[in-house]
Amino acid sequence: MLGTKGFDVGFDVQRAARRARENILLGAPLDAARYQAALDACALGPDLAALRGGDLASVGDRGACLSGGQRTRVALARAIYQVCF
Repeated sequence: MLGTKGFDVGFDVQRAARRARENILLGAPLDAARYQAALDACALGPDLAALRGGDLASVGDRGACLSGGQRTRVALARAIYQVCF
């Protein structure tokens, strides 16, 4: 059932100086197919492609600034990756 795992996925991307991928994985191991499915579901591909370094680009305090919509898509991808698959 959705939401029963109790993950807290709503942290602010801009306040954590991490790579975009790390913000989505939030400590979970990388499963490439699952990760790509989460990116596709949130239409994050074009946003990440626009960043220098793609999903390995630093975002937050010392990295690239993300728009409000991009931060929302990252948070949604994080939730999908952690909870739905």
